Amino acid sequence: MVFEIYEKGQSWGHVGRSDEISITKTSISFGTDSLSQFGEEEFVEVYLDRKNNKVGFKSTTDNVTGFRIGKKVNKTGRRVSTGKFIKLLPQGKFKMRVEDGFVVIDVPEIVDDTKTVKL
Repeated sequence: MVFEIYEKGQSWGHVGRSDEISITKTSISFGTDSLSQFGEEEFVEVYLDRKNNKVGFKSTTDNVTGFRIGKKVNKTGRRVSTGKFIKLLPQGKFKMRVEDGFVVIDVPEIVDDTKTVKL
């Protein structure tokens, strides 16, 4: 038997811990640890590393390449609406870390039909 704990009072759209990033079918919610890395910028860029199944986030002032960071969802985070792009990522809650100036999460897979620009 394999048990999974049910997180009381938490919905998939909200982060429960400050070091979490939550991905739902419509948005990405950031905990306070990742928001502190973004500073006061209004937008966040999303970077994909398909080889290592990582998603990176970096704040920006560019509204062309960045997604607008929404107002506070609750006391612990803020949300970004991403449109159809979000379907390329698995849903769930992921522990974040800072790596080379990016807020990074590891995901099980990234759908491979995304249009991206290699850096």
